[in-house]
Amino acid sequence: MNKNRFQIARSLLAGENGGKHMGIMLLLVLHTCMMTAYPFLYKYFIDEVLFQRNLHKLIDVILSMLLWMAGAMLVTRWRKGAEKNFILSISMKVKERIFRRFLGGGLEKEQTRDAGEMKQVLEEDVKEIETFFAKDIFEFLLSVLTVILLTMVMALLQPVLTLCCFGFFLLSYVETKYLNRKMTENAVRLRRERAAEEQRRLEDLAHGVDVKCLNMERTLLHDFEERTAGLRSLIRTEN
Repeated sequence: MNKNRFQIARSLLAGENGGKHMGIMLLLVLHTCMMTAYPFLYKYFIDEVLFQRNLHKLIDVILSMLLWMAGAMLVTRWRKGAEKNFILSISMKVKERIFRRFLGGGLEKEQTRDAGEMKQVLEEDVKEIETFFAKDIFEFLLSVLTVILLTMVMALLQPVLTLCCFGFFLLSYVETKYLNRKMTENAVRLRRERAAEEQRRLEDLAHGVDVKCLNMERTLLHDFEERTAGLRSLIRTEN
């Protein structure tokens, strides 16, 4: 999964400026360092001020924490701003590529194209790309950097505890990987079913006069209920 996500990201980032990637990566590293520094400041406060009662060091602790808060807020703001601008740029370029592909087909392909699925791809699927970069790339990298840095600190302080944590982490990883695979399969199927249902609803509404003339309201309603029974089951599974 981790390998696949970066392959997908590489294909979406074809032709992009590598400087943007490095800038966001640098901000992720800075954010990780800032978040990791806070526990040490708090530990210093507990050990030196509360336990050792070195009250003259309280001013140093307060100034250090104020500086840390200011730095953390700036780094977080810069990181989120850079990520947001980057994702917006990728989203617009992907929409442009998809729209060009839709318009590039011949008349025969245009006649057989599913309008509901086209709308789904152009709107909903592009939002999935935005979520993909925000969560599966940037948040994933941030988590990896945090784990690496904290593991180094833990290994220096408590090697045995570090090994125990890794054992629990491996068990959790196996369980999460299995659940994610099931959720992905269900999400793909749900997207296809929703696109097909949207297309059928458009067709039903477009032929409303024929339905009235042929007195087919009950038949149409029964067909709708049967059609959406599986869709309701998939939505419950997704939630």
